[in-house]
Amino acid sequence: MDLRKLAKHSSWYLIGSLASRGVGMIMTPIYARYLSPAEYGSVELIELCTQVAVIALGIQAIGGSLLRVYHDYEDSASQKAVASTAFLNTAAIGLLITVMAWFGAGMAGQWLFGTNANTLWIRVAFVAMFVGNLAEVSLLYQRLKDRVAFVVIYSLVQLFASVGLNIYFIVFNHAGVWGFILSKLIVSLIGGGVLVVVLLSQTGIHWRREPSHKLNSFGFPLLLTGLATFVIHFSDRFFLGRMASLQDVGIYSLAYKFGFLITYLVGEPFGRVWGVDVYKSTSSPGWSRNVGRASLYLMFFLFFLGLGISIFAPQIATVVGGNAYAAAAPLIPILVLAYIARELGDVFRTLLYVNKRAYVVTMVTMGCAALNATLNYVLISRYGMIGAAWSTLATWLAYMAWCWMSAGREIRISTGPRAFVKIFCCAMIVFGLSRIGVADNSMLTYARNFLLMGLFCAAVFASGYFPKDERQALTAVITRRLARAT
Repeated sequence: MDLRKLAKHSSWYLIGSLASRGVGMIMTPIYARYLSPAEYGSVELIELCTQVAVIALGIQAIGGSLLRVYHDYEDSASQKAVASTAFLNTAAIGLLITVMAWFGAGMAGQWLFGTNANTLWIRVAFVAMFVGNLAEVSLLYQRLKDRVAFVVIYSLVQLFASVGLNIYFIVFNHAGVWGFILSKLIVSLIGGGVLVVVLLSQTGIHWRREPSHKLNSFGFPLLLTGLATFVIHFSDRFFLGRMASLQDVGIYSLAYKFGFLITYLVGEPFGRVWGVDVYKSTSSPGWSRNVGRASLYLMFFLFFLGLGISIFAPQIATVVGGNAYAAAAPLIPILVLAYIARELGDVFRTLLYVNKRAYVVTMVTMGCAALNATLNYVLISRYGMIGAAWSTLATWLAYMAWCWMSAGREIRISTGPRAFVKIFCCAMIVFGLSRIGVADNSMLTYARNFLLMGLFCAAVFASGYFPKDERQALTAVITRRLARAT
């Protein structure tokens, strides 16, 4: 495992992640200004409806299986056949889901919104989902081939097209929820069409029984894992919709997006390289030590970003959403910490896949899903949105601890819980300091917050979080950079 390559490709995938996932973040201020909280809640519920279908019928599991099964073959022809088989399986299942959704849209609309007046919303959203999933598998093959530039360029083009169409439909045409749906459909059809043509021109059309059997065998536990993960991610929105209101769903969803920045900006770019590279490097010397080093630096960047978002949460909520979304501010730090725990858990989960312990991951996620559903029911009914946030945090902390312990039984990991406790304490102390005094939008507040971020870095360094050899290496790098700058 080459840590320099991991860092370099993660940096490139950060750009791709910002582009492919950035539409929601860039459009958040637009949605907050031009959609009411109830309309924003409707958008979230439509997204959830398509996602649960994708996960329940196994499309998401195919991508995870492709990452692992692809490396079971060494010759190019077999690898192309695996990718083509995964694509055809995705197309078949996706078509089935779309047909079922077309005829069941009325029932789904009644369940989600209490009316079947929004049937066409659901039908069009599922067509966009079908093409979008074909695009995802096609893009995954490019990642497996280390075509980083292709993935990043495609993601950037997709970003500009999505943002432009969203602004056109929602801001200028005042299309509301329809603007969101139509934008997604157009981008999916054009972008997905291009990716499918590129994939099939490279792999040809091949369906093979053996790769399909391997994909299904490895993917079945992933299907259950995906369902459980969906419950953890999104069941709070369903509970809020039933026990509170669409307005609460909209406010909570805004806060959730900022918690999810942890995934967009750190976890996903790292995971796109980690998920491919970790399977290639298991036989290389010092592999387990490099795993420990990678997780140590990942943890630092997760907490650094998470602390920054949490410190600036009051300003973020008012600037992005206005007064209508001010109630999102206290939710953001809780959800940020939850997703730090989730991303760390995902790193150790991947180590379990190295030895094909998918069933262990399934047990972990299903147990955490049961915990989350129980906590959502109890806490949301009593405390509303803040109860949903605490439920999410408790669940992802349990997930992280369980995956960490399970991976430790399989592979010796040099990064232990003591490192997590040290950096967590540093972050909590600095966050507590940020809450002393008035939090406004003045330059003095911003300057203080940036100083606190520097204090966090110094505290982590002084705490012994990094081992002695890593501190010496970091000191040398910083010294060289300062010498160049002067």
